[in-house]
Amino acid sequence: MTSTDNTNTRQFSHVDNHIGYLDSFAKTHPLKQKYTEELNILIKLLFPNKEIESKRDELKEKREYYAFRLKEIDAVSPQPGEDVELERELNILENAEKLMSLTSSSFQSFMMATLLLTILFTQQKDLESLAKIDSQFLPFSTILIKH
Repeated sequence: MTSTDNTNTRQFSHVDNHIGYLDSFAKTHPLKQKYTEELNILIKLLFPNKEIESKRDELKEKREYYAFRLKEIDAVSPQPGEDVELERELNILENAEKLMSLTSSSFQSFMMATLLLTILFTQQKDLESLAKIDSQFLPFSTILIKH
C-alpha cells in the first residue's frame, strides 16, 4: 500500500467523512445545499434573531418610558395655556438680574428728573418773587415758563 492509499484509508475510516463520501457518491450536493438554505430560513422564522429581539426589547422600554412620562404629566394636570405662562415666568426668572438693573436705573432717572423739576419749580417761584420786587427780573421769571 502506498502512502496515498494509507491517507485515503485513514480519511475513509474517519466517521466525519462518511457523509461527505456518500453525498459525493449519490451526487446529492445540490439537494443538500437547497436543504441547508431552506433549513436556515426555517430557523430564522422559528427563532427570531438577536437583532429583532433587541429591537423588540428597545420598543418595549420606550413604551414603558412614555407611559411613565404620560402618568407624570397627567399627575401634574396641566391647564390649557399653562405652558405659555410658565415660559413667560421662566424668561422673567432667567433675566431677573437684567430686569433689576434696568428698573433700578429707570427709577434713579425718574427720581433725578423729579428732583430737577422740583428745583426748576422752586427757581421759577424765586424768579417770580424777584420780579415782583424788581421789574428787571421780569424777563427771567418767564424764561422757565416758556420752555
